[in-house]
Amino acid sequence: MNFRHSIMFVSLAFVAGCSSVHTINAEFPTPLVDPLQKTAFLDLPEEFTTYQFIQDEEDRGDITIILGQAHKNLFSSVVSALFTDLSLSPETADITLRPEVNAFQYALPKETGSTFYEVWLKYRLQATDADGVEIADWLITGYGRATDERLQSEGTGINGAAEEALRDIGTQLTLGFAQQADIENWLNAEMQQ
Repeated sequence: MNFRHSIMFVSLAFVAGCSSVHTINAEFPTPLVDPLQKTAFLDLPEEFTTYQFIQDEEDRGDITIILGQAHKNLFSSVVSALFTDLSLSPETADITLRPEVNAFQYALPKETGSTFYEVWLKYRLQATDADGVEIADWLITGYGRATDERLQSEGTGINGAAEEALRDIGTQLTLGFAQQADIENWLNAEMQQ
């Protein structure tokens, strides 16, 4: 191996050592709630189901956090519990729900001086009626953290914190959906028809 190949090999090894990929494949149980007597269509756009947080910063290193499948798992589980029926088409649904990622942030223990990995997620959930008229536009923020105490790897810590943030979102969505003022107004109007 010549000198140029040696330098390239060392450079590649250094770059590979400074980047990481974390895939969040969390599964979520179906919440136990009394469903709304409505049919829902869950509109999961491709950019949502394939979402990746990609960061390329000198001081933090390169990191990719793949959340798309976890998003799909979470919203599919929660929405199937919130409504009596799910539709395969918005035309046959009383309500269409379309989530999108609004923000994603994370912090490592070395950055915060704590013993926790932390993740913050913010979603925008748009709800429209059968005619495509907006019912609600809701921002939901979730927070999760995982401890560093058991000498977890960075990947395990980030995965744990992301799963906790997703569970936080799921809880808020499950418990707070029907209490959202715009949703409540829509439900009341539907009952009067």
